[in-house]
Amino acid sequence: MNTSVLRQTPFSHRMAPMHCRILLTLLVVSVSACAGQRQIIVREPSSRIPPTWLTTPPLSEEFVYAVGSATGAESLQAGRDIARSNAANQLASFVGVDIVSGIGITTKHDDRFGSNTTVSTQSQTRTAARLVEVDVVDEYHVKTTREAGRIHQERFDVSLLCRYRKSSAAKERERMDQENRQLASDALNLFVDATNSSETAQDLALLMKLTEARTMLDQLPDSTPLPSDTQFGAGIDAGSLKREVARELSIVETRHRTLDIHFEDTSLDPNQRQLFVRELGKTLTTKDIGIGENGRFLLVVGNLEFTVGGIVLSKQAVSLAYTYEIRDKWNNDRVSSSGSGITKGFGNDATEAADEAVRAVAKQIASETIKNQ
Repeated sequence: MNTSVLRQTPFSHRMAPMHCRILLTLLVVSVSACAGQRQIIVREPSSRIPPTWLTTPPLSEEFVYAVGSATGAESLQAGRDIARSNAANQLASFVGVDIVSGIGITTKHDDRFGSNTTVSTQSQTRTAARLVEVDVVDEYHVKTTREAGRIHQERFDVSLLCRYRKSSAAKERERMDQENRQLASDALNLFVDATNSSETAQDLALLMKLTEARTMLDQLPDSTPLPSDTQFGAGIDAGSLKREVARELSIVETRHRTLDIHFEDTSLDPNQRQLFVRELGKTLTTKDIGIGENGRFLLVVGNLEFTVGGIVLSKQAVSLAYTYEIRDKWNNDRVSSSGSGITKGFGNDATEAADEAVRAVAKQIASETIKNQ
């Protein structure tokens, strides 16, 4: 069963009868009977007639205009903050870059009010233009109040007409261009400094410098020019440098995840060593760890001694003791992990059982290597 309730406001007492009919339209009141509880929703606009700029922003030779909005904000000021941030982002497109924003915007759903927008000061957009001269010219908002029993809730839909001086936009573009060119130059210097050193001991520093250069370049448009007096020559832009940095990083990151293997104090014959490396590689490659001569890490495998055991279920048993160390060549051969153990292999004869023991050792060391990476 639906009923209607009109909430009187001081404003309505001063209205003429015709205006009262208009007010009935603007102040939408709905009452519903749900589980025996009456619910009242009142919407109060800040002005009787919505401004025309909501749909048609002004045009000006001096300013560029934008309408920012917020829906379902928990307070009027929060709605204003969100709407201004929204307008500033629109105006930033006129400058051609993203903008600094200390306001993070989160939207969540509320069955009673639809989408509610809240403010968080913990997040911010990517740093770029600083539109510090955004002016708020006009405001229009609608306050929605809901009452149901002891529940009283308010939400605000806010729209702001904002403007930004076009001459300021030109200055901001110039400032951004200078800042971008400087950042591109700094990234280039890092790249040159990193790649000029070819010593293995410097690979860790190389990785860090290239990563930092990539972070810088990710903030720049590809069209940002590099200094003309570089090894790349004139007419080269940030996009070209990004590709060079990515290529070098790929090489270094591959070495970063590569193991050299060294055997010492072992009774493995050449075939068994090949078997060990092959089995080790099968497991390591599942985690993108490679085996090669120019890797960051050195795997030292030692004490590989066989002990022939008895017959178990008609199979020959062979035990294989092992030790291993993983040394970081980029960090003065520091031992990053180590271990030891004994595995067993079974076969139709001692040779077959020994091969199975070698496979078991390789898989065990590979698993421990992955776990410690």
